[in-house]
Amino acid sequence: MRKRKWIVLLCITAFLLAGCELVENIEDILFRDDDPVSVAKSFLEKNYSSNSLLSRSELLSKDASTFSQALQWRQKIFALRREKMGNVKKLISFEIIDSEIAQSDELAFVFIKSREEFVYLDEPKLPAMIGYRYFVVLAKEDANWKVLWATHHASSDVASETGKWVSTFHIPFLAYGEETVFQLDPVDYPVQELKQLLNGLEYQDFSVVYENERINIEAELEEEKQGLPATTDGLEPFDRSEMLRYAEEFSLVRNGEWPDYTLYGGNCQNFVSQILVAGGASMNDAGEYPWYYHSKGERGRAWSSVNSMRSLLDSQAEQVLSAIELESRYDLENGDLVYVDWDRDGETDHVLLVTHSGDKPRVAGNTEDAYNKRLTDYPGEKFYYHLEGHRP
Repeated sequence: MRKRKWIVLLCITAFLLAGCELVENIEDILFRDDDPVSVAKSFLEKNYSSNSLLSRSELLSKDASTFSQALQWRQKIFALRREKMGNVKKLISFEIIDSEIAQSDELAFVFIKSREEFVYLDEPKLPAMIGYRYFVVLAKEDANWKVLWATHHASSDVASETGKWVSTFHIPFLAYGEETVFQLDPVDYPVQELKQLLNGLEYQDFSVVYENERINIEAELEEEKQGLPATTDGLEPFDRSEMLRYAEEFSLVRNGEWPDYTLYGGNCQNFVSQILVAGGASMNDAGEYPWYYHSKGERGRAWSSVNSMRSLLDSQAEQVLSAIELESRYDLENGDLVYVDWDRDGETDHVLLVTHSGDKPRVAGNTEDAYNKRLTDYPGEKFYYHLEGHRP
């Protein structure tokens, strides 16, 4: 009798374990290679997203030779930072928030707006999320859909000299009305001509990108905690708890009371400016670097421009906002700012807000909508700013 109970228990255990495996592989079960949206999602989730396994793709078209090489470089650069900075992670879910498809018998253009939840394996109890916009071109091969090409919002992989036609494929990310309304019709593109165009794309020199990232990573690994200097007199402190609350609420969605510049060059600084107001800062339309918002067409450059805002923060004159540039991420506090130069060309490209300080700071931002993503998971050269306070 006792032996029979053990057999039953073993059978139940085996069933449960098998069930767990089935749950983990549910995406594979739902995958359909005759559905272009399903193929595009699987490709992004497993191979293209910065949160993917960066694995070799079986979903690429045999005619995607140039894009295949670019994808290998993309994965190599992601893997370098992931390994050196200890950012090994696991994608928990890849959800399609919105999608649009334009399709002919032989071609499909797919737009996907994602919500991706993931964890870093050494901090599994603090999940992170990003929201991103992707565009995938697929072709029919032997009755199945295969990926010819993919890009994402604000991508700089393709060299601008390639030709004006490239911008056609960025229309879903530009300001031509709603972001999911297509201006493209696959019927207008003969398959073979499109394949030639895609294989003729001129990409940036990825070896330079890789070397720049190696330099960035080395600099980050050498950072050490130095401590904060004394705060300047006459400043009002920021309400950092309110800043963090605002960041949590609006990192992945937009506050309808403010404009959204995501499709007009990026929303990152506009988002951070909103956070500063939530933290108690008053707008100022005077001085060399005015920081204010009255309407979508009437605002100070520093309100929505990362370069202008850095100039304001670096200014020695008494401005409405006061900040100190730091040498190390270890000295950042919750609510502080980090500016990023993606390609080390001297121009600032992005800004993030610190949500969790410490040895492995987490950040939030817009454009690539992100919440609690690790700062060291971002590429590029970084500039750290401690917000001292604001002037009434």
